[in-house]
Amino acid sequence: MRLAAGRLAFSATDLSRHLSCAHLTTLDRAVALGAIEPPPPYDDPRGDVLRQRGVDHERRLMERFGAEGREVETVVEADTPSSRRDAAAAAVRTRDAMARGVDVVYQGRLEDDAGRWSGYPDFLLRVDGRSALGGWSYEVLDAKLARRAKGEALLQLLLYSDLLARAQGSEPGQMHLALGGGGGAGFESFRVVEYAAYYRAVRRRFEAHADAPPETYPEPVEHCTLCAWKQACAGRRRADDHLSLVAGIARGQRRRLAARGVATMADLGALDLPLVPPLDGGGAAALARIRDQARVQDRARREGRRICELVTPVERDKGLAALPEPSAGDVFFDIEGDAFAGDGGLEYLFGAADRAGGYDADWALDPPGEKRAFERFIDRVMARWARHPGFHVYHYGAYETTAVKRLTSRHATREEDVDRLLRGDVFVDLHRVVRQGLRASVERYSIKKLEPFYGFRRAVGLTAATRALVRFEAALEAGGAGGTSDGLRADVEGYNRDDCLSTLRLAEWLEGRRRELEAMTGGPAPRPAPRDDERVRERESAVGAAALFEALTADAPEDDAALDDDAAPDDAAPDDDQRARRLLAHLLEFHRREEKSTWWEFFYRCGFTDEEHVESRATLGALTHAGEVAQEKRSVVHRYRFPAQSHEIEVGDAPKNPATAESDECRRGYCGSVAALDEAAGAIDLKRLRDSPVPHPTALVPLDLVNSRVLQESIGRLAQEAASRGFAPDSPRRAAFDLLRRAAPRFGAAARPDGARLAAEGETPLDAVRRIAPRLDRSVLPVQGPPGSGKTFTGARMILDLLAAGMRVGVTANSHKVISNLLAAVCAAADRRPGAVEGA
Repeated sequence: MRLAAGRLAFSATDLSRHLSCAHLTTLDRAVALGAIEPPPPYDDPRGDVLRQRGVDHERRLMERFGAEGREVETVVEADTPSSRRDAAAAAVRTRDAMARGVDVVYQGRLEDDAGRWSGYPDFLLRVDGRSALGGWSYEVLDAKLARRAKGEALLQLLLYSDLLARAQGSEPGQMHLALGGGGGAGFESFRVVEYAAYYRAVRRRFEAHADAPPETYPEPVEHCTLCAWKQACAGRRRADDHLSLVAGIARGQRRRLAARGVATMADLGALDLPLVPPLDGGGAAALARIRDQARVQDRARREGRRICELVTPVERDKGLAALPEPSAGDVFFDIEGDAFAGDGGLEYLFGAADRAGGYDADWALDPPGEKRAFERFIDRVMARWARHPGFHVYHYGAYETTAVKRLTSRHATREEDVDRLLRGDVFVDLHRVVRQGLRASVERYSIKKLEPFYGFRRAVGLTAATRALVRFEAALEAGGAGGTSDGLRADVEGYNRDDCLSTLRLAEWLEGRRRELEAMTGGPAPRPAPRDDERVRERESAVGAAALFEALTADAPEDDAALDDDAAPDDAAPDDDQRARRLLAHLLEFHRREEKSTWWEFFYRCGFTDEEHVESRATLGALTHAGEVAQEKRSVVHRYRFPAQSHEIEVGDAPKNPATAESDECRRGYCGSVAALDEAAGAIDLKRLRDSPVPHPTALVPLDLVNSRVLQESIGRLAQEAASRGFAPDSPRRAAFDLLRRAAPRFGAAARPDGARLAAEGETPLDAVRRIAPRLDRSVLPVQGPPGSGKTFTGARMILDLLAAGMRVGVTANSHKVISNLLAAVCAAADRRPGAVEGA
């Protein structure tokens, strides 16, 4: 934001920053008008590396465009500071490059006629389509390091597309993001028209704010970690004793409390409960927790000392009662990972300490190394379990177990072992124990904030560790981690070792607090009960799948690189067969592996407290039974009330009562299904069997699981045939084999010559598909394209042609929604087709 000719002028960054934080717009405006000074620069090694990652990501994209033979013209170098850019000259060079029809314009400048809005899109891509430029036009591509498209990034694209429309005289059809730092492999495209109304609304709101700013406050938001104002804003919140200083308080709770005159941490700590009338949007337990947290923090501040209070009454499997009996075999586990390394991130250091303070570490600098390190860790854990049946793996926070689940799925390895560990409750999350079991005078329940309570001193200082992590991860993403110095890796490993040992000391300290709890309550606190870690049917299924897996992969290398290296130059067919067998082998356990992930997440959520069920974005908590509202032959519809909250439960779902989730009655459906849901009234109706023995729920946990046994059995039959007969040309499953082998479509007697194009000269993809599909001979015709490219449109018309020819058509997909969407398109196309079409 800047002052130009006496008027504020804006960039795309200003618009996206406004979406992240309205107070940031207020500050930027004040700086532009000269009312305040900008914040002083501060040392931000992580920010510096992120900026360099962005430049490298753009450079890789430029190399990719060059390799594709596209002409790339640079208007402004990406690392040129805005203060040194000649904006007028950059705009002229951009218009000139577009007029000449350059394939790719890098860091060009776009601006509106009034000079109020401008921006530097990363890339302008030439596409077919007439515009004021001639027989071509342009679309915007921005490079973002994020793995998923975010609203702020789309807003920038929309502004650029708006400015581009003015420059070329026509609206661009699409806009694009190159995500994830993977050289453009993660392209996502969006139709501009679908988001334009939202963009216009946000832009109007932003301009109104900039012209006549309302009063704003520096509420903590996600953008704070990247913002130059974060120190100043944090100082103001501290001076105001702002409610955001209370550990674990939600923004909605702060807003509702402020509306009731509770504006500071001290106010909240002194609040009398119960509150009359009750606070909207949350249960009494949630309000009591944050009140007690504020009281502890305020008292510790006034008395100048650390304070820790234990939570009572004791609830089984919650808080300190979730601590298992200590064992000599216990392991204290921590992982270092980089979300931007490689394709999908990399867990590059697996660290583990034991009760005696010993420490082991496994490094992984690439995906094969990650798989080996993960397997070694799981193998050591399983061996330890065999030696110490009562052992556990302690960690702090959900990252470690989430990574373990992700790695066993990513590498299709150690699934049974991980399933046994999770079912046996071997992993113990001390963060959950702390949050449920005590109130400490900290503003955040990170392990670093808790370390003063148990006197842990780190060998590697946090500042030095942060710099080492940033430098190492930058090298990892650039593919040069193998060349990093021993000193750098020693600092990273030292940081991980400190985390593991800190987790050990925390567990020991919590055991001491558990003894205090028993003294307070006058009796022993319960320990978690052991859980069944095996299921007979699944074990038998796994044994059968393992035998088939071995038969299919006996002569196949582990990855495509090995296949390519070993293949004879003139013998490609065996490579295709090996790839197909290996893919089929991994598909054997696909559905069971995916279901395990669903069950793991479900049981994790079942362990929430009543308050956590309200706070979770998936579960529904604080339910109270309001009575019966309807009766049917064998069922009764019960109504339950709940406070406003986010959840993932919908009408027709069959959520579970977490208190009885593992009971036989719950498995047989006694928990009921959702008959009606009224968010505004805070009411949900559950249809339950009349004789249901399950108690009325105080919370509901979603379980979105489709029975996949038929699919598993079908893939098993396919694998059995491939293992016994190979990919026989006379097999009735030849189409499936062709899909696995990536074989070209066959047309029977009128076979297509090898290497010939599927589409005839001048033939559209739609016409080609409609011509080819009826002629396929037990074969497959893949149709691929990004969203909005016409796959559903094409498929609907192809289906109608096949039905009109007297054929039967089957439709399968990964969700009912996709199938319904295609069938709706078929019906719509049939309405516009002359004559009647009948078929099955």
